[in-house]
Parts: sequence; structure tokens; C-alpha cells
Amino acid sequence: MPIAVGYLASGLQEGSIARTGVTTDILSSVNGMSIILPFGRALIYAPGSTGTHEKTIVLLPNTAGQVIRGVSVLTDSISPQLDAFGREGFPPALVANSLLMPVVFGRMIKGYIAVQVVEAVLVGDVPTAIITVGANQGRFGKTPGATQIICPATWEYATAAAPNGIALILMK
Repeated sequence: MPIAVGYLASGLQEGSIARTGVTTDILSSVNGMSIILPFGRALIYAPGSTGTHEKTIVLLPNTAGQVIRGVSVLTDSISPQLDAFGREGFPPALVANSLLMPVVFGRMIKGYIAVQVVEAVLVGDVPTAIITVGANQGRFGKTPGATQIICPATWEYATAAAPNGIALILMK
């Protein structure tokens, strides 16, 4: 069960959902990586996964040209584990016996998800996702290039944030 928080409440964490709407698309997915998958990160479908059914296998983006499909949601339904960078997240599927994790896919009409940004963002900016392997892989920015790929054009920042701050993304 995702942890829902009040709209623009203080203390938002990566992956927190704020003001969910009836059309929020949250599916139970599987961490397809051999590492812990942190909360609030951009995700792609694993090869062969379509995202049209429960148990879709998801991965962090790592290559230009990949399509961002969703964001991992903070949850209280599992005991989070810490990765090598001290980030909380979902255990690897191989270790965790394929525990299911909530992922927001595609859209959140009337809802927002909290993410940490690596650069300053403004309301209305289109999010990008970091593809470089390391502590910021899957976090968000706004400058496409060799290390960041564009998220769906229908996504936008609903709040401004400074570098390393928390911003809300509207997925419409």
C-alpha cells in the first residue's frame, strides 16, 4: 500500500504521493535489477515487459533512447532496504522472492509524486531522468543530454525546487 500524504505537505520524501486522484495508475511491479531499487526513481520496462498487467518488471534507466514509463512509489508494505549509497528502496527480486512494489505508470490526473531533483527546476518544466549509473541514477532534472533522457512530454513539474530539493511531478 503506498504511503499517501497531504497535498504539498511538509516532509515529502522521494516517491511520496500527494493528492491522489481516481485515475492514478498504480500497478504492482517487480524490481528486475540485481540491486536495491530506490523510491521515487524514474523507471523503464524490462525487455519483454509491457506494463499492461500486474507484475511488470521494471529497471532504472541507463541508456539514451529508453522510454521512461513510471516512478517507484514510497510504500509501507515492505521493509525498505538500504543500497550502497544509503538510499531506501525495494529489495532485488532475486533476493526478495519477487516482492511486489507499487509503481505509478503513465499518469496521475489530480495527483503528484515527489522526486529529488539534481538541478533547479521551475513549475512547468518537463522532467528528465538521469541515466548515469551511480547515486543519482533514476533521479530527475530538466536538461536533456548525454546523461539525462526526457520523460513523457505530458509530465511536468508542479512545484519549483533547488538542486537536491524535492519537487512534485504532475503526470497527465
